[in-house]
Amino acid sequence: MENVNVEMSWDLVGTDNGGAKKDKKYLKLGQGTTKIRIIDAAPAVRWTHWIQEANNGRGSSVNCPGGNNECPLCADISAKKTLPKEQRSKYSSRKMHCLNVYNYETNQVELLDEGVKIFNSIKMLMVEMGDVRDYNIKIMKQGQGLGNVTYQVIPEFPPAPLTPEIQALVGNPDNLMDVQMHCKPNSIEQINQLMQGKSFKDIFTEQNNEASVPTEQVDQTDPGVTTQPYTPQF
Repeated sequence: MENVNVEMSWDLVGTDNGGAKKDKKYLKLGQGTTKIRIIDAAPAVRWTHWIQEANNGRGSSVNCPGGNNECPLCADISAKKTLPKEQRSKYSSRKMHCLNVYNYETNQVELLDEGVKIFNSIKMLMVEMGDVRDYNIKIMKQGQGLGNVTYQVIPEFPPAPLTPEIQALVGNPDNLMDVQMHCKPNSIEQINQLMQGKSFKDIFTEQNNEASVPTEQVDQTDPGVTTQPYTPQF
């Protein structure tokens, strides 16, 4: 994968490219039909890995920092890709896309965070019918279990404008998730710690503890002067 910066474009959906704090509300696609209206002009695109050892063996997903940034997961996948299947890397890569949508079932803005199956279909709607923000979309999910789930993405006719209430909701930036922050690459240090079994909670707790420890500040004007403790300001 290439050096990862968060990019937002429909041109990145289906291509082979490399990829303020707020509680995230994710769109949960259950069996049957989910009706949505897309809010963002284009999705943010990233590559992810699943680390089985993370979180004390419960696993965790990470945003890839890019092969050019020496991602250890990308390196492991690349080094073992020509080996027999049983000897290949236990890690994998997945291209993900996310954008803000309005969920008619929950009556709130949520984050649609999915892979290529759904977003390729949404992209085809945009190519054939124009801006996908101009009409509602129904996502039909059928099947359960890995490899047995299918999706259908269907435009709703006739296109209808959003009600004033929904327009006010989706037009308020405070109701939108920060997709670029959501797609921000994890650091190599974080990935290495997760590979050792730590969780993100462990990592952030350690970082906060380190930041709160007083550090000695040297008086550069006189090396012999006793140093004064200070708390770093971040």
